[in-house]
Order: sequence, then C-alpha cells, then structure tokens
Amino acid sequence: MRVPSPFRRTPAKPLTCALAASVVAGALLPVAFGTSAHAADACTTEVAPTNQLGVRSGAPCDDQSPPETTITAQPQVSAAGYASTHTLTFDFTGAYTDADTDPIVFQCQFFQGTAPTDWSDCTSPVTYDESDGVKDTTDTPFTFRVRAIDRADHQIDATAAGPLGPTLQPGAATDLPDLDESPAQAQVFVDTTAPQTYIFGTPSDLESPQRPMTTTNSPTLQLAASERSVALACTVNDRSVPCSTGKQTFRRLAPGETTITAQATDRADNVGNIAQTTFWVPADITVSDQPKWTTYKKGGYFGRTLARTTRRGATLSFEGTDVREVRLLATTGPGQGLLKYKTPGMKWWKKIPLGGKTLERKDVVLVRGTHANSFTGAFRLKTFRGGRPVSLDAIMMR
Repeated sequence: MRVPSPFRRTPAKPLTCALAASVVAGALLPVAFGTSAHAADACTTEVAPTNQLGVRSGAPCDDQSPPETTITAQPQVSAAGYASTHTLTFDFTGAYTDADTDPIVFQCQFFQGTAPTDWSDCTSPVTYDESDGVKDTTDTPFTFRVRAIDRADHQIDATAAGPLGPTLQPGAATDLPDLDESPAQAQVFVDTTAPQTYIFGTPSDLESPQRPMTTTNSPTLQLAASERSVALACTVNDRSVPCSTGKQTFRRLAPGETTITAQATDRADNVGNIAQTTFWVPADITVSDQPKWTTYKKGGYFGRTLARTTRRGATLSFEGTDVREVRLLATTGPGQGLLKYKTPGMKWWKKIPLGGKTLERKDVVLVRGTHANSFTGAFRLKTFRGGRPVSLDAIMMR
C-alpha cells in the first residue's frame, strides 16, 4: 500500500527569477571595500562602487581635487619680458595633491589679445611659431595657458544615477570640474629686430672732412635709435662712458684724435650696430708761467681760459712730432695784433692772418695745411706789434 508522505512537494521556481532576486539583494548590500577612494575627504575617483558581483552598490563620490598645472620651462626672455625669436616653446607638467592615480592630460591656449573660449589638446613640450601667428609685437604680449585634466573622472558624470534608478543607485550630490580651473599662464613679448643706432651733430670740417676738428673739448652730440626704450652703451677712445638717447655732452675730452661710439640694445636684448664718429680735439693754451701773457677765465672759452697779450715780443712754444697741419682757435677781426710762427729749419718768421671784417671769437685759423712738410720739434709763436691784442684759445698740431 502506498504510505502517504508527510512532506508536500513544492514545484521548482525558474532559475531566472532567483538570479534577479539575488541581483536586487546584491545591489542593496553594503560595500565592504574601496572606502578610502569614496570617503568625503579622500575621494580620488568618481567610478561608482560595486559589490562582490560587480554590481553598482552605492553612489559615487565627487573627486573635488583636480590636478594642478605648472609651466616648467618657457622661452628665454629679457628683463622686460621680450623674446628675440619667433619660435616659442613651453614645457609643463601636472600633479595631484592627493593620492589620485588617474592619468593626466592637458589642454592649451595660445593667443594675443582677447582669450578664446576653446581649448586644444596638447602635450609637453608644445611649440608655436610663425604658422601660429608669432610675430614681432611691442604693445600686446602673446599669452600661453595650459590646464591639467583628470582624464578618467573628466569623462564621468558623478551625479548620474545607476541603471536601477536614483533610489537604488543614486548619483553624487555634486560633480565639480575635473580640470585645473586656474590654468598656468605665461606671457611673452616678441622682438627679433635689432635697433639701428645713430649719431647726429658730429663735427664738420671743410679743410679736412675725414679728420674734422672740433672747437670745444666738451662737444654735444645727438644720439638716437630706431626703437623706443633702448639702452645705449658709449665709449670714448674705448673707455666706457654713460650715455642715453637725446643730446649728450662728452665733457673735458683730452686733446688729440677722439673716437666716440654708441650702440643700442633694445628690450629684447637685440644688439644694434655701432655708430661711430672720429674727430680731433685741440689743446688748450695755458700761459700761467709765460711772461707778457695774461690768462682770462670765462665759460665760453675753450677749456674756460683764454691767453691774451698786447705786448710786442710775447712768445709761446709747443712741441710736436711729425707735424704737418697746425691750426689755432683765436680771435680774429679788425684791430688784432701781428702774430708770426716759425718751425725747425725755417729762417724767417711767417705771418699768421688774424685780420677780418668782423670780430670772431674762437675762429679757426689755418696756420699750416695738410700738405705742408712735416716737422719734429718746437712750433714757436711770437707777437711783432705792441698795443694791439692777440687772443689765443687752443692749438691743434697733427
């Protein structure tokens, strides 16, 4: 006989239902790992947490510490911020301030004037040249900006809910930008053109155009350059002297041949040409120890002194080597005395013309020309008439 069983047989449930139930249950399980990456104060990734079955098990956190950007190298510039090249290269890097290990990528901007709204992907180093619009500029610099981006988190919307909806799989409350919102920036002016340097107002001389003589030992020259805000470097006979653009007085120059140079350097440290002028400075005539001569002091005289006599037989002597040309700075005009000169080997004294229709002070008197025979020794002066003035300021012998 059949004995009835005390147990009732229960029909088997479909396997798919059991799996679905376990998925739902799994989605509600607490997460037991990865808590450091999702803690409020230590979020380093916005990837949502999952359970042991790989199912999203909670809300992702908002990584609020994007990488920081640093420009590590840029074009060499002058103290004024000018580069002397049309090729501008920038090196940069990015780094996290926390334990984030996500890859870092970069976006760059390069512009002059108003900043664009778009950014371009870039890698370090990045170079810009004339094809990118680099050219000489004086007023508006070129600006380079670069920002680091958390590549992984930048592609994630941390506020988005999971596939089961915001109740079972909510998103984060916020999703701050995953890029450096204070980009690293560098600005640079560009100037590749060397300035031109000029010297104006140089001494002129009809008798010796290539070797002019100045009538002062403190000549004033006009220094100029083709660019603004240049620094000038000047020399007098290879000795550095301070100078600047505009009128420049070179004071108390020594007698003899003098060469003055000027060279401009612009704000980009481009060095210009050397402007140069060469002239001869006569020697001041001093008679403090000479009988029959009187020294007069006044600002308008050469060397601020003038040698004067009205006596007959007053003499002066100057030594020279291989001398051909002799000139005097003297007062000429009506009523001037009679002055003569003699060089070694001359038998007779020769007259120096001091006459003229009008009175001229510091007049250039040519005593001997450039084609005269050379002499070495004493060049002597002597007055031959009393009662009339002879006024001598300076002498040039070469």
